[in-house]
Amino acid sequence: AYLFLDKNELPDLAANEYYHFELEGMTVVAVPANRPIGIVTEIQSYPTVETLSVRREDGSEILVPMNKGIVEKIDREKKCITVFESALEQLI
Repeated sequence: AYLFLDKNELPDLAANEYYHFELEGMTVVAVPANRPIGIVTEIQSYPTVETLSVRREDGSEILVPMNKGIVEKIDREKKCITVFESALEQLI
């Protein structure tokens, strides 16, 4: 069964919580260099972690785990997710 709601009918979330649809389409940027990584195409839910599926400019895709050691900040207004470049280097 599917349940559809208008965005306005969804419950408010805490400051550090996000709906998956809010993250899709956001730009991912590595800090401190502010190097663009790609665009979030979807969220993958695994038993131990949720990951951002990020499409890079060259068309390749990487999975970025959503944990504090990798994701620095998610900015809803700027539609931008900043990740630590040092942690990201291990994934690419």
